[in-house]
Amino acid sequence: MRIPHPFRRSSALITLATVAAAPCFASVFDTSSGTDWFDGNNYDPVGVPTAATDVDIFTTAGLAAEINSAGALANNVDLGASDWPGSLVVGASGTLDVANVLTMVPAANGNQTSSLVNNGVISLGSSFKTTGISTIENHGTLTASGMILSASNAD
Repeated sequence: MRIPHPFRRSSALITLATVAAAPCFASVFDTSSGTDWFDGNNYDPVGVPTAATDVDIFTTAGLAAEINSAGALANNVDLGASDWPGSLVVGASGTLDVANVLTMVPAANGNQTSSLVNNGVISLGSSFKTTGISTIENHGTLTASGMILSASNAD
């Protein structure tokens, strides 16, 4: 059976639209493997995140994911989940560019908080969100949707 000409053209256009869409990939950072953001072995699946990667950070044994040099990228970053807190430290030479949202979620058991310590530069394309009790120390620059939080090294 032959497909009429207009239907073949529609199928081709739909296929092209599907191929052109840019997917986001999820990656889990678990500090039980190590703490360096730029070590691809600390992620599941293995590989350093790109601007198209959603990153979930879970903290084990009180260790934080660490960014100590420029160039860290992500689409979205979630610190913690319902069962695990998440912690991130951006060092003085570190930069993190998040295309969309950085979200902090404390663990549901109530006695573990997610934490963010920024000594470098964090740039968020959209917003910063936190639910429940989280710890935020900003000694660098945090920019989110035109809002800038900046701190000096004063006591």
